[in-house]
Amino acid sequence: MPAKKNFYTYPEAQAAAQALCINSFSEYNKRYREDPRLPAQPNMAYADAGWIDWYDFLGNKRPDFYPTYSEAQVAAQVLSIKSRSEYKKRFREAPRLPASPNYSYADAGWIDWYDYLGNERPDLYPTYAETQAAAQALGIKNQPDYNKRYREDPRLPAQPNKAYVDAGWIDWYELLGNERPARYKTYAEAQAAAQALGIKSYPDYNKRYREDPRLPSNPNQAYVDAGWIDWYDFLGNKRPDFYPTYAEAQAAAQALGIKNQPDYSKRYRIAPRLPANPNQAYADTGWIDWYDFLGNERRDAYPTYAGAQAAAQALCIKSFSEYNKRYREDPRLPAQPNRAYADAGWIDRYDFLGNERPDLYPTYAETQAVAQALGIKNQPDYNKRYREDPRLPASPNQAYADAGWIDWYDFLGNERPDPYLTYAEAQAAAQALGIKNYPDYNKRYREDPRLSAQPYKAYADAGWIDWYDFLGNERPDLYPTYAEAQVAAQVLGIKNQSDYNKRYRNDPRLPATPHTVYAVTGWIDWYDFLGNENPSAALADYPLMWANVGRWLKTQTNITT
Repeated sequence: MPAKKNFYTYPEAQAAAQALCINSFSEYNKRYREDPRLPAQPNMAYADAGWIDWYDFLGNKRPDFYPTYSEAQVAAQVLSIKSRSEYKKRFREAPRLPASPNYSYADAGWIDWYDYLGNERPDLYPTYAETQAAAQALGIKNQPDYNKRYREDPRLPAQPNKAYVDAGWIDWYELLGNERPARYKTYAEAQAAAQALGIKSYPDYNKRYREDPRLPSNPNQAYVDAGWIDWYDFLGNKRPDFYPTYAEAQAAAQALGIKNQPDYSKRYRIAPRLPANPNQAYADTGWIDWYDFLGNERRDAYPTYAGAQAAAQALCIKSFSEYNKRYREDPRLPAQPNRAYADAGWIDRYDFLGNERPDLYPTYAETQAVAQALGIKNQPDYNKRYREDPRLPASPNQAYADAGWIDWYDFLGNERPDPYLTYAEAQAAAQALGIKNYPDYNKRYREDPRLSAQPYKAYADAGWIDWYDFLGNERPDLYPTYAEAQVAAQVLGIKNQSDYNKRYRNDPRLPATPHTVYAVTGWIDWYDFLGNENPSAALADYPLMWANVGRWLKTQTNITT
């Protein structure tokens, strides 16, 4: 075992660092090796031997903020700062102003930003009824129209749904005095209307339900207690003919010689009656796990936390990411030890791998104050710079998940962007940027801070149709039926799925994923689609027989070996 490094005592280390004229934590990290007796982390090395903080260690002057709220308030108002965002840009003009006065003076007089900056608090209508009357007097027709015009009356709030959430708010129809669309009262009526439109699938329903204003956007929710079964029943489509029992599906999968879950995902279509997700299809009718389903021997994991802990440390695994790559070197180590030993000794990753636990700030507030004092601007900036203070965690959203974490805006003291409230506004903003497709959106949506990273989730119940509609792109004119697409693919002489992936663009009306597009309107499998003979047809019809044959072959192999 290597000898322990002969470090200085705290006063000696302090003197040595200052003799090198090191002025900051980041500079210390770069230069401490200039003296081999300086530790890499003096805050840990001298935690119980004199350490106070980096200001003391490096002999730097501790920031001299205004000691009272009223003094800071006066200084900010002298600068004529008008808003929180302006304060973030200009507070350094008075060096004694803190970056986050709302935290620095939280227990010493802080009220809000209006009071701090001496701004008049907006005189909004005190009641929902007054706001409602004012909005209707302007002739505002809908939510997007409100967002454009509410400033015509300075007493109208930007977000009445939030301003009056506990004081009368119902919905936008009620606020603006618009008639609420009368939806079909019963499941049967909505079902008949959807089928009368010739809607064939759930994606098709999302695009077309507005053709009948009485159809709800989410019938599975609207009629959840009034007859809803599933989309097959609602749209009158034939339900896939899967194996009715777990045992039959199990036998068919084993007869194919499928070895594991990834192999199943690649090969289950060979037997067209096997479901894509047997763990869901047979969840209540026999499913145990993939070992049982595929007839594989279940791995004998370490029964105790201590045993697994010793095995992981014996492999000299140093981090959880390394564990994820290497745990298979010992077949008895579980993939997720935090779950496997959740009730049997698990503490955390540091304990499991025998690593020293970082001396992080114990509270969210302390961590937040330090991050803001460093002038960190956003999450990417935090990821680059958090090591400037060794007590900052790499993932504060996880470290303080149950101890104060709200979001990155709150953590870094940034003003939270006001996201577009409606689908139409977000749609217009994305199109105004000239974004052409989904990958382009992922790269560029931050150009407008009000755009959501996942608009399909943000507006799932508020207008979302698909990326073509959102970005204003022309929707491909695909073959409307399975039969037409099937004929077109066979005319091209396509022989298999990989050949299809290479050549389907030879006919611009063929979809990239026909198994998805025609999932509930005729799709059987690639053999049927391309007109090829299914080599496993007999197997699919006689799974139990072939399972026995497979087992017999295994016994013969064992005998011969």
